[in-house]
Amino acid sequence: MKVLVVSHPCIIDRNRSKFIEINNYPGVEMAIILPKYFRDDISPLKRVKQSHNSKIKIYPLHPLLANIPNKSINLHFYSPMCEKVVSEFEPDIIHLEEEPYSLSALQFAMKMNKRKVKLLFFTEQNLLKRYPLPFCKFEQYVYKKSSCAMAVSETARNVLLKKGYQKKVFIIPHEVDTQTFHKMDSKLLRKNLNLNGFVIGYAGRLMKEKGIGTLLKAVSSIKANNISLFVVGRGPLLNEVNAIANKVNLIVIENVPHNEIYKYLNCMDVLVLPSITMQNWKEQFGRVIIEAMACKVPIIGSSSGEIPNIIGGAGLIFNERDADDLIDKLKLLVGNKTLCYELAEQGYEKVAQNFSLEKVAGQIYEVYKWVINNG
Repeated sequence: MKVLVVSHPCIIDRNRSKFIEINNYPGVEMAIILPKYFRDDISPLKRVKQSHNSKIKIYPLHPLLANIPNKSINLHFYSPMCEKVVSEFEPDIIHLEEEPYSLSALQFAMKMNKRKVKLLFFTEQNLLKRYPLPFCKFEQYVYKKSSCAMAVSETARNVLLKKGYQKKVFIIPHEVDTQTFHKMDSKLLRKNLNLNGFVIGYAGRLMKEKGIGTLLKAVSSIKANNISLFVVGRGPLLNEVNAIANKVNLIVIENVPHNEIYKYLNCMDVLVLPSITMQNWKEQFGRVIIEAMACKVPIIGSSSGEIPNIIGGAGLIFNERDADDLIDKLKLLVGNKTLCYELAEQGYEKVAQNFSLEKVAGQIYEVYKWVINNG
């Protein structure tokens, strides 16, 4: 079985882990097409880093429309070299880690007219959106050419069905590498960072939709002694974050390589994901939740999007945008080592059962087998 993955997220090496895992399965050969460089909404231009100790084939190609600031990530597509890659690799399956309305999804769906290759795509879209021409036509064309779809959540699956997708949809969540994300002694790092007392943590983009305003309001208003706010991330709301430094012990780290984030998660006594639902967005998953759970860090999440489903009973949920409710949830944990321990253990167990790299890779492999036999 030969599978060619097309994935702009794989420009970050951690996002290749599940495919490297599947590549170790008997009779499977994986390869990945990814952009040589890419720019998202807040980060500087990313350039691909190859993992030299990996047996998986990586094809970094020149992307078009991928380095323009403030442009949709779904507008990029690849140079004509992708045709040569497909011809040389001769895949049985093309796995698109791209939304079905994207130009790159259309580009590879059109290649199926010349080859006996099966196509599947992955979607995270959890809002029912009707795209303008020509993107709605792109979407329907990819639907038609695909053998099946993978959705990150039940909500995303239901969106596909409401849009008329009539083929099988598998629910495949994001994964976390528990070899990388694990509990460790953080006393020395906490001391070096000047993190004192109970550490309330946030890791992610500093954007309005991530609920930073709610978090700042709650932390600056909570009546509790010896509190630190530890923020790992960057974005347009950085000045607003820094503005509360006179109210709380605030530590901000803007740039952390993903393979080192686990060290900083371990410095937190609780991780808060306070996302808020916007007109055109709600939290699609919240990968930092399962990363923190793998490090045995208790979680408090808002009620936005998929967060309550990911946390389940292994953490605390507050009403999105409600700083007072967040304060109440924080107060439950401050100084309560027993509850913190219980939530940490429950979160770790949930990751082991549902979101480990090995578990998710196995689920994707089963989808591939289904496509070969039924697609």
